[in-house]
Order: sequence, then structure tokens, then C-alpha cells
Amino acid sequence: MGPRNYGIHLKDHDNKVNQNVVVGQGALNVAEVLVALREVGFSGGISIEHEAHPEDPTPELAECIRVVKETIVNLDG
Repeated sequence: MGPRNYGIHLKDHDNKVNQNVVVGQGALNVAEVLVALREVGFSGGISIEHEAHPEDPTPELAECIRVVKETIVNLDG
């Protein structure tokens, strides 16, 4: 789909316990996704979707952001 993608949502899920988790702690390989996006020249927005702990998702959402940023830094070497 390459240039037709304007934005994506990142969301991770632990299929063993059937719940949303911080990105990188479940089935989602964050590095592989980011590499694939680079390979197709993706330049759109990335939204992080996190539905666990609706009473206060802020701490885990902050961890999701940290994981994505750290992964980008590690990919850039």
C-alpha cells in the first residue's frame, strides 16, 4: 500500500491473557513494523492506541511512547 498510507495505529495485544499491553510486550514486534514502514517510504502519522486501564491509561501510554522512541533511536544506530 506504500504511498497510500497516511497514518497507522500501533496497538499491542497479549493473546495468551487476551488483553491490551504496552507496545512491544505482546504480539507486536515494534522494530519490524518500523522497518517495514521505512521500506515503503511511509511519512504519515503514527498513533498509539492503548485501551488497557481506561480509568488512567497515562502511565502505560507514556511507556508505549518511550518504547517507540527508543526503538527508533536503536534503528538509527
